[in-house]
Amino acid sequence: MASKRNSDNYLTKRHIKSASRNGFEQASKQAMETAGSVVVVEDHKVVRKYQDGRTEELARINKPPKAKVKAAVSKLAFS
Repeated sequence: MASKRNSDNYLTKRHIKSASRNGFEQASKQAMETAGSVVVVEDHKVVRKYQDGRTEELARINKPPKAKVKAAVSKLAFS
């Protein structure tokens, strides 16, 4: 059986999920401050959110397969 000391030295799914969520939130805030808007996916829609609270629907997503969503967001983010 592993000692308590050794069991604290590994990453769990929860640690990784929390760290990635925090990283994305920080990056999103920084991007909003720098660019004035960010592109996100919400409720099967690709949406651009602006600093003043406005939103602009860029595309609708019928069935959200991850690869297609990523491609749509990349395409719209740089147009």
